[in-house]
Amino acid sequence: DFEVPKKEQFSRLLTFGGFFKGQLFGEVHMVDEWSVIKRGIAGKNEVVPPPQRRTDKPPPTSYNDIWRQADEVCGEIPLARCMHTATLVAGRHLVVVGGWHAEFVNDVYVLDVQTMVWEQKHCLMPLDDEGNRVPVAGRAGHSANLLPNRQLLVFGGQNKEGQLRDVLLLDLNRMEWSRPA
Repeated sequence: DFEVPKKEQFSRLLTFGGFFKGQLFGEVHMVDEWSVIKRGIAGKNEVVPPPQRRTDKPPPTSYNDIWRQADEVCGEIPLARCMHTATLVAGRHLVVVGGWHAEFVNDVYVLDVQTMVWEQKHCLMPLDDEGNRVPVAGRAGHSANLLPNRQLLVFGGQNKEGQLRDVLLLDLNRMEWSRPA
């Protein structure tokens, strides 16, 4: 028999941005002590609910909202966006790539989750076959996967031109884009 754990603790759970009821969001929400499973009023196991927007009122029988907006965030705060990627690196840096906020973007921001300071990274663009730097296409709905050598593999997505099928690597030590051969 599978037994549901009563409580699993993580130091912090973060979300950034998103789209809800026609509005883009650009704030960081967090759960300081996150319990994966909670006991409901009727004794049923329930997953922690997603963040509630300030315009929403939870039903009277629901839990109190355990998410809070991280007001201590400062630095070069990214514009509100959705369909971006957010990848945690070394347990300390949340790397946000691309997304959409009235246009498709190719920017890179890093949030230090210990100091809660954002920094925009001005990454070197990849080289083309002739040795010229070529901008990375703005994108949303892509995937980003952290590789063991501190490289972020970014695949696909979409922009105003349509579906993207390219593969990019972002070297997080040098903050330089490349296209794998």
